[in-house]
Amino acid sequence: MERLTVVVRRRALRPVALGLLAVMLTGCPGRGEGNDMESAQAQLQARPSYEAAEADYLAMLNEMRAAFNAVNPDLLWLDKPGVFNEGFCAPPFSDVDQAASANYDSGDAAGELTPAQWEQAAQGVAAVGARHGFTHVERLKNGPSQFYVVLHGRWDDKVEFGYEANRVVLSVYGACFIRTVPATPYDPFTEDATPSS
Repeated sequence: MERLTVVVRRRALRPVALGLLAVMLTGCPGRGEGNDMESAQAQLQARPSYEAAEADYLAMLNEMRAAFNAVNPDLLWLDKPGVFNEGFCAPPFSDVDQAASANYDSGDAAGELTPAQWEQAAQGVAAVGARHGFTHVERLKNGPSQFYVVLHGRWDDKVEFGYEANRVVLSVYGACFIRTVPATPYDPFTEDATPSS
């Protein structure tokens, strides 16, 4: 919709003109919201599906773990990569049908890294991230005993990883995508019900 520009040249506007102006102005947001909704839908449709993005996130986490293991093979990963939180999308995607986002955890690792080993691992992890679209590197903590890096992706998703007190942390905070397979609602009153991703 083209922008509506109203120029008021006199204080005394007729009541009919004021009423017409009010209708015109209050009508615009409704059409704008529709346009915003269509824009949000189009943006998400241009992205991979939720399922494809999830598979890529998990594959990336495995590659990043391998980058740490290349520096210190003795790192002990406490769990396999998986979803630790999922839910609805934030605006402007909150009203798009089947839109969802999730966060993913690598399982963390116990073991020792020297500052030189950390730097080598951080460069390896950043290289993996870049291949998956996480191209902006932000170092929040850089020693001597705490290290923390954020990799920013193309859709406001991000990878966070760090090292402190002999522990490696590595997580992905995912973007919003459209599910191609609707999630199965979790029913806590059904004995065999299990949450579905």
